[in-house]
Amino acid sequence: MGTSARGRVRVRVLVIDDDAAILGMVRELLDGEGYAVDTRRTPPADPAELAPFAPDLIVADLVYPDGTDGADLLRRFAEHPATARVPVVVCSADRPLLDRLAPDLAA
Repeated sequence: MGTSARGRVRVRVLVIDDDAAILGMVRELLDGEGYAVDTRRTPPADPAELAPFAPDLIVADLVYPDGTDGADLLRRFAEHPATARVPVVVCSADRPLLDRLAPDLAA
């Protein structure tokens, strides 16, 4: 967790979404609540890329224009030491994909 100018611990939240408007809105909301926020328009090829920011929470879409598979992305996060213990909040409007992944998301 990061530290604010007042010495308070700031929870680090990484938001991954290909939609710039959504990223901006979520960043503004979380910044306003005191979170340290980093955003990415594409998921990392390797979760180790996230180590410098060391997120405490990841908010991620599951559908990306480059064809990134949402289930694969969640698996990579779960299997990599840098992100295995980091909670992931899924944020997607793709209801069929969410229904398909629901059993895995509950684990």
